[in-house]
Amino acid sequence: MATRARSVMARRSDVSETADNGAAGAPAQSTEVGKDYVLPLVHLHIPEPAVNAGFWGALLATAALGVVDLPLVALIGAGMIVARHRVRPKAQ
Repeated sequence: MATRARSVMARRSDVSETADNGAAGAPAQSTEVGKDYVLPLVHLHIPEPAVNAGFWGALLATAALGVVDLPLVALIGAGMIVARHRVRPKAQ
């Protein structure tokens, strides 16, 4: 979670620098924070739905293979849902 927070902060600074400089050759970046994840070392943007699908798929795979018991999977899933709803900004 800390890595995602750092990535979001880095993305915010990239967007503000691009807006301040107004460079014509600068890559276009969306100003909406939270729509994608940024890998820290390679600055690769991954859409949020792809990250969500990967997380839930990996969680279900660990349950299907018996690596993690089903009650623990349910607890982790519920915790992630609660955490994501608490972090999301409310629509105005």
